[in-house]
Amino acid sequence: MTAQQWVLTQEGAPVVAPKPRRWVFRLGLVLLGLGVLLGGVGGALTAAQLHDYVVSSASMAPTLRPGDHVMTAPLNGAIPKRGDLVLVDAAGWNIPALSFRRVIGVGGDRVACCTAGGVTVNGSALVEPYAASPGGGLPGYSVTVPAGRLFLLGDNRSDAVDSRMSLSKQQGTLPLSAVRERVFWTSSGGWVGGVGDTEAGTYLFALGAGLLLFALGLVALLVSGVLALVRRSRVRRTGLPTSVVLRG
Repeated sequence: MTAQQWVLTQEGAPVVAPKPRRWVFRLGLVLLGLGVLLGGVGGALTAAQLHDYVVSSASMAPTLRPGDHVMTAPLNGAIPKRGDLVLVDAAGWNIPALSFRRVIGVGGDRVACCTAGGVTVNGSALVEPYAASPGGGLPGYSVTVPAGRLFLLGDNRSDAVDSRMSLSKQQGTLPLSAVRERVFWTSSGGWVGGVGDTEAGTYLFALGAGLLLFALGLVALLVSGVLALVRRSRVRRTGLPTSVVLRG
């Protein structure tokens, strides 16, 4: 049973005062609850779906350098498009570890090199500001990518094992199933556009929003506590019991 708070009017007659509003405290609890819920869901999805890798080779330089951190997301049924950075199982190229490569051609594309020192896709010159050495110093080639497969190259053409080295096997291509995940963020380049952005962005947004709401909830509770201390201090200065305040 809580003590009633009394108010002394100017005439000296005590009356029961209304209970102080506690909306700040209640708001803090609501924000904390929403933060825990949203942050928990976002954190679980982020941990389960998004992965962090450290680049160990220079095959994708200058885009990805040794030591760079790379965040990847699952494709969830989406098909990689030209220009995407993907994490692939390159066992078909006799590479035992997962590797990062760039999608150059998809099923049905005609990929050729090296007209004017660069790569062409379906007869159009490929603009590759990301490539350290577009030609790579290899003999020319002209291949048609089989359906359901991808033609992949490393950005560092002079130091990358990729589709060019296995042209006698399925035109050097890898099946779509060899693609494990797509790169959406790198520590050196930031956000990388492509398929899978919606899912990755949603997971990170949920996690960030949850943390923000949790922090706001803590601030609201802190403000509520400060207001309560100020109220008690004001009551004490009146010389009345803590359950009595002056009005008027």
